[in-house]
Amino acid sequence: KKKELGLEVSVHNPTDAPLTVKIANEVAPMDGGAVEKTFAEKELTVAPGKEETIKLSEKWENPKLWWPDDPKQYIVTTRLIVGDKIVDVKKTKFGFREWEWSGQHFTLNGVPWHLHADLLHSDASTKDPEVAVKDWKKAGENTFRYWGYRPWTGKSQEETLDFFDAHGTTVRRSGIFDGQVAPYLLVDNGKARTDLFDNWRTQLHAWVKAERNHPSIFIWSVENEITYINARNLGW
Repeated sequence: KKKELGLEVSVHNPTDAPLTVKIANEVAPMDGGAVEKTFAEKELTVAPGKEETIKLSEKWENPKLWWPDDPKQYIVTTRLIVGDKIVDVKKTKFGFREWEWSGQHFTLNGVPWHLHADLLHSDASTKDPEVAVKDWKKAGENTFRYWGYRPWTGKSQEETLDFFDAHGTTVRRSGIFDGQVAPYLLVDNGKARTDLFDNWRTQLHAWVKAERNHPSIFIWSVENEITYINARNLGW
């Protein structure tokens, strides 16, 4: 809506002296082509052994948006410069899109987006993700519930999400905190336990930060069993 691109860049200084770096960012299509957006360089000083995060935001009037039927993606190349020397380079993949939740609808780039999914797949689709996507499209399915950290395609969950990004398959991203089979001991020797949920909050923050650049993810799902199943099992 704002026609802006935001970047969050974290810089770690492994040395025993203060370090001043210039941060340069440019954005180009992932499938090749000319740079479409260049950020103004910013200077940052980081204390010895510390990490600093800088948030940048600039106007971008005409990006190619990510859509399920046209899943355009970009690479932002971040360069750290000390003096006249480039000391580090980081490339980050992303899709320019905006998911929101309004009333009873999810919206994608301001357009109401209706989501359909099933739990059933053919034998061929479970062995070949390309076949699965074709089967889903034939049946009018456009969403996948990706649970946990087991890869569905490729060697890692990151590769699985990359696959969905590239194929325009929207993802409900479900976490590893499964309440259906967890006998949570919320009271220990008469004292309420908070360590489980404190650690869970830390894990949730790290999880979303790690995967937030995947354009296919429209929601991070807190598992319903945590409240629904436990409320029944424990009599809440």
